[in-house]
Amino acid sequence: MDQVYLNLYSPVTIAKSKLNDLHLTTEREEYDHNFVFEVRPLTSDRVELVPFIPSQHAVPLLHMHLQEPTIKRWLGMDFCTLEDVGEWVEKTIRQEPSAMFFAIYSDAPGSHKPTPRKEWEFAGVIALINVHKADMIAEPGYIQIAKPYQRTHVLTHAVGLILHHILDSPIVMTSYRPEVIEAGGCLDISMDGAGKKELGVTKKTLSGSLGLRRCQWFTNSLNDKSRAAALRLGFTFEGLIRNHRLLPDGKEGSRDPRPDSYNPNTRGRDSWLASIIWEDWEGADGKRAHIDSLMSRR
Repeated sequence: MDQVYLNLYSPVTIAKSKLNDLHLTTEREEYDHNFVFEVRPLTSDRVELVPFIPSQHAVPLLHMHLQEPTIKRWLGMDFCTLEDVGEWVEKTIRQEPSAMFFAIYSDAPGSHKPTPRKEWEFAGVIALINVHKADMIAEPGYIQIAKPYQRTHVLTHAVGLILHHILDSPIVMTSYRPEVIEAGGCLDISMDGAGKKELGVTKKTLSGSLGLRRCQWFTNSLNDKSRAAALRLGFTFEGLIRNHRLLPDGKEGSRDPRPDSYNPNTRGRDSWLASIIWEDWEGADGKRAHIDSLMSRR
């Protein structure tokens, strides 16, 4: 007699009824990002990453997709309406605590003079994805730069801000001499050049960065521009993960469908993997110095 084994598995699906509120009119103060870490803007001297609010940023993101259809070539999304944007953000970002979406704002392309931040314009989007708090890993993803800002400072600054946020220490140590000692510091005894002891205070403050161990970069192996950008920004190539992911219909991939499977018409991709780990990031000649050098260019 055949033995029977109980299996009550049912695929988890998000019912349409639960997507009725796509937050296309929800104000910033009421929008719950549902992210595993603190939510805050990230800013350099030329770019600001603002936490994505559908009521503020869905319209410029939709316009960017409608004006530049090629921007979605390597992405599994197809935005034709505001509802498309809202549903994608809700399902892919907000309902996933390991993802955080940012709108990118920047000064005008080709600007050589400081521009007031209130005049900065929408320049694209970028996300923190696959954030694994237990293993201290995160990666940038869903990077989309508006055409006027492509091949400018925007990608470098946007990814640079993400790298600093992921890999910088969450604690800033500031040393004070006795004449400017502040409460809350830790006593620090050091020697001056003549061998005399000097008293000072080292104060710990929180930087807001995550202090993770690894930032990784995944891309389709056929995406030459993405691979080149990662290497330029200091990522170290680690290898190809063969037949790593299935692709939406019509997307480019290096792997043929498997005809005898339950997805007989779906192409697959090899994933190109690179990373920066925290040991690479630290030090005078580390990757942080490299990315800061790139961000300082004009």
